Amino acid sequence: MSEERPLLGPYHIERRLAAGGMAEVFVARREGPHGFSKRVALKRILPQFSSDPDFVWMFIDEARLAALLEHPNIVQVFDFGTMGDDLVLVMELVDGSNVSRLLRAATAESPIPWDVALHIAYQTAQALDYAHHALDDEGEPLEFVHRDVSPANILLSRTGHVKLTDFGIATVRSRAPTTEDGQVRGKLGYMSPEQVLGKELSGKSDVFTLSTVLAEMLIGEPLFQGESELNVLLQIRDADLRVLARCERRIPQDIRALV
Repeated sequence: MSEERPLLGPYHIERRLAAGGMAEVFVARREGPHGFSKRVALKRILPQFSSDPDFVWMFIDEARLAALLEHPNIVQVFDFGTMGDDLVLVMELVDGSNVSRLLRAATAESPIPWDVALHIAYQTAQALDYAHHALDDEGEPLEFVHRDVSPANILLSRTGHVKLTDFGIATVRSRAPTTEDGQVRGKLGYMSPEQVLGKELSGKSDVFTLSTVLAEMLIGEPLFQGESELNVLLQIRDADLRVLARCERRIPQDIRALV
């Protein structure tokens, strides 16, 4: 995809913003008559997966689900269509960073301030509370579960707004499962015990993983960590909070109680 190549008619690529395990995101601009111009984020499946039916259906489901949600703390979807053989999701562009980069920039001498960590967690919780109680067009609960509340998926704008993104593995009542029963899906270190055990999930799973992110912002290191993937999964399964206990002197009791 070259920078000069138009995308979805009025959309023009400026630069690649990020890439994950399934898709990549570009900064693009939509231009119109009389000097109209708007920057957006464009997401498409990575080329090596674009012909895989499972990845394609996951991407289509992500677009359908994200389009159902409209909240100030959720990245908005503007459009969905094709460019040649590629499916492309057009989204709100959040000009700023994410919690993952914020954690990497923090140090023992310059940790993330408590009020900043709490603000980020609160705004993300607002997004999740809305999504968990969202209704479909018939007024029935969607029974939404994000399943991927992690530092990279919590975006931070330069003006202080917090936005939850990436609904690639989210589930709702009407959405067909994208994984087999018992299969673990999510980012290592940012899953709930139910995810690790392959059990049916509810919104409580997202709340658990958000608490994991909040704890990491407060103590400056991952809540669940170990020498192997299995060790980390076992810690999550058992909700092992020894790391948090070691750092309790750094965190006031009332804030620690939130985690």
